[in-house]
Amino acid sequence: MFSGKSTLSVIGTPPSAASVEQPQARVELRDDQIVIHEKIQFDFDKATIKEASCGLLNEVADVIRKHPRFDGLPLKAMRARRAGRTNLSSPKPSER
Repeated sequence: MFSGKSTLSVIGTPPSAASVEQPQARVELRDDQIVIHEKIQFDFDKATIKEASCGLLNEVADVIRKHPRFDGLPLKAMRARRAGRTNLSSPKPSER
């Protein structure tokens, strides 16, 4: 709580609800693809997914549940090579 005796005046008008940008969804359905805008994080040198990515994977699962035509489709992972290692993130030039 402030204990001063003076007040602070705020001048201007707040932005309208239409002008406030909504954050981009982390997972979206675009054409016939589920697009994930964040990287799924894996433990270093392991195939285990970090707990930090659980919420993101839940969002992917929600999209699949809402659009049953995606249920049972194979997943395609995009890879990027860095210093001889393969990371799941972006497609190789031959996969583009």
